[in-house]
Amino acid sequence: MIMTLLPYIYSAISIKVLGYKKMSAKQYSFYVTMGVIAALYSLWALVGSDGDQVRWSLIFVICTIIFYSASVTRQREIEETGVHPGGASPVWVRYFALTATIVALVTFFWVSMYGNQEHHRKMQRAPLPGIMTDAAKTE
Repeated sequence: MIMTLLPYIYSAISIKVLGYKKMSAKQYSFYVTMGVIAALYSLWALVGSDGDQVRWSLIFVICTIIFYSASVTRQREIEETGVHPGGASPVWVRYFALTATIVALVTFFWVSMYGNQEHHRKMQRAPLPGIMTDAAKTE
């Protein structure tokens, strides 16, 4: 469930890419600032969730945002300078990167959901005061 916040974060940050060279500098600065505020709000909602899930989702978010931002910055440098260092990457590199990303996602989900079941059983919430559980009713 916590990973449903990720599209909101990505949408908030996407204005940096979508608005580049399509708005005035003042508009672009305003919308990028609003996007960063929205992304920080979503991250704050993530922090208020279960600790294990937050840890893995934040690792995922931070990694993807950093790599995506670096990729966009590099593409803009190439557009502005016209220099294409190293040429095109081989097809196997793209498939390897895609496979590694999918494996990392599956691993993060698996560990966050099923990684340490003993720990999850110990950390269950106590019932609310005044509400008796079935075990307490029979005693």
